[in-house]
Amino acid sequence: MEREGRHLEYKLHPTKSYLKTVSAFANYGTGRIIFGVSDDRQNVGIENPEETALNLENQINDNVSPSPDYTISIDAQNLITVTVRKGKNTPYCYKGTAYKRNNSSTVAVSDYEYRNLVMQGSNLTFSEIPFSGDDHLTFSSFSKAFEGRLGIQPVFPDTFITLELYTKDSGFTNAAGLLSDENPFPGIDIVRYGESRAQILERVTLEKMSVLEMLEQAEMIFRRVYTYETVEGFTRVLKERIPISCFRDCKCADSQRMAHQQQDQGGDVSGQALCAFSRRPAGGIVPG
Repeated sequence: MEREGRHLEYKLHPTKSYLKTVSAFANYGTGRIIFGVSDDRQNVGIENPEETALNLENQINDNVSPSPDYTISIDAQNLITVTVRKGKNTPYCYKGTAYKRNNSSTVAVSDYEYRNLVMQGSNLTFSEIPFSGDDHLTFSSFSKAFEGRLGIQPVFPDTFITLELYTKDSGFTNAAGLLSDENPFPGIDIVRYGESRAQILERVTLEKMSVLEMLEQAEMIFRRVYTYETVEGFTRVLKERIPISCFRDCKCADSQRMAHQQQDQGGDVSGQALCAFSRRPAGGIVPG
């Protein structure tokens, strides 16, 4: 008989603890709960399986919210199988708590995982969620970048609606919060290491500013560390130990997890390395 795992659980008798596993399967992936199997994986069966199956159905309908997609079947050995399919309306909760499978056990999700489930169920990314902070936002950095790229000033609310920074129903989105001059989301720390990670030569914290300003300042630090001048003939030439394009390509600047890590690959930088990392994630990452 197959071992218990992420998508399979055995129960000798129905106890309400199985409802946690119903929540886990509905949240993270289709799975089966088979009733009537002993701890040593022997088929014992269930007495009065039809009545028990009806009780299971009532328990799931009454205790797991929203209602999951599931089926109940009874085989010739009086084993009852509850098959729960991954749902679209996450989080699925039992007694107000969402669960997940951890190998062969079922555990409550973390706050971070719960936010991910909420975003999946809403079919939203973190940046699309309505901004919950002070709605008196200013956008001087964003306006400057917008005008520099397009030659015109952004118009509120039309431009913001077009860029999905604002909705008439909910106001500003988290994306607007990230672009605002008072960006309240966690910032980034930039650290320049010496010969080892234990030797910190420089540390800069960027926070409470637009992500556009963060990127600009991070690039300035990168250029200071990884560029130098040489004289070729009668001309001074700027050289890059690591191209700035690599810095931009490696920069993860989405609204949920802003993190960049760039480390010198030898050369003549005396072992120094520059590393930028998020202080903590602003929100969850939606799979896919």
